[in-house]
Formats: sequence, structure tokens, C-alpha cells
Amino acid sequence: VAKAKIFAAQKKPEVVIDTYKAGLEVIPNNVQLRVLLASLYEGQKDYDNAIKNYEAIVSKQPNVDVAVNNLVSLLLDHYPGEDSSVRALELAKRFENSEQPYFYDTYGWALLKAGEFKKSLPVFEKVVSQKSDVPVFKYHLGLAYATLDMYPKAVAVLEEVLVSAGNDESFLEKDLAVKLLADVRLKLKPEIE
Repeated sequence: VAKAKIFAAQKKPEVVIDTYKAGLEVIPNNVQLRVLLASLYEGQKDYDNAIKNYEAIVSKQPNVDVAVNNLVSLLLDHYPGEDSSVRALELAKRFENSEQPYFYDTYGWALLKAGEFKKSLPVFEKVVSQKSDVPVFKYHLGLAYATLDMYPKAVAVLEEVLVSAGNDESFLEKDLAVKLLADVRLKLKPEIE
């Protein structure tokens, strides 16, 4: 891991990947190395290899919540379709009573993506009440409101998140939030005859 950190600091992701792989050849069930490798693949937008590594963890050690959480997120965000939604919700059900906001939000996101909009709303409301400083949580809440035709609430939450997130580069859903806000505002305008 220390060697990989040196290569990462030198901006050599391919060498870091090779270092993690070499470590996994020696210690194949090392969860830390496998999570680091999967996260690196995810950062490189190599979602197939990220999923492959998270699946390897989940299949052998299904209680590693971070691996389950990241796997669910990847399935929902990068592999649209019913099969991915069903698998993601099946995995995310373990977070149904989680006190960890990130895991609980993932459960809500899986519900929303599986079409269980009404069930997702209280999840997102609770997550935002616990941790309102995370932009993606508010985006998820705004999307749930919009999906349930609760347009004034959707506008309020989306406007708030776009102002509070500002130029926060970690808010990857910013463009989606801007588009959703514009779409919702159009639905609020009365039709002109």
C-alpha cells in the first residue's frame, strides 16, 4: 500500500494498479487492497473492472459494507436497466435500517431507481435531516420530490443545493440538478392558452 501511495502521488495510476494487483496475487483475499484497486478503477472510469473487484469482495466477504455500497452505486449510476436495478436493490436492502447516512442514502437511491418512489422519499428526507451538507443527498431528495410531482418542494431543494454547492467539484450531479430544476420549473408554469 505504501508503495502504491508513492506512485499515486507521482500521478502514475497504471503503476498503482499493477502494484495493487501484485499485492493481490500474494494476498488474494486482502479486502483493503481489493477496495483500493476497485476505487482506483472507479476513479479512472473503468467501471467494469471496478464492479468486478467489488463483486469479488462481496462474494467472499458479504459483510464489507463499503464494497456493497460502492457496488450498488456503480450498478445504479453506470449500468441502467432493470437487471442492475433489481440486483442493486437486493444488495442495498441491508442498509434499510442503517444509521450511516451514506449507506441509507444508497438504499433510498436503489428504491428510487427500482421505481419505488414513495418508499424512497422518507429515506431521503431522513438522510438530508441528518446530513444536509452533502449535495448529492439533496439532489436525490429533489429528484424524489420531482418524481412524485411535488414540484414546489423539488424546486426549493434543488435551488438550495445549487446555491450551497456553488463550485464544489465533488458534486458530480450538478449538471443533472441544473437540468432537473429547469424541467421542474417548466412544470410549475401555468399553461398559456
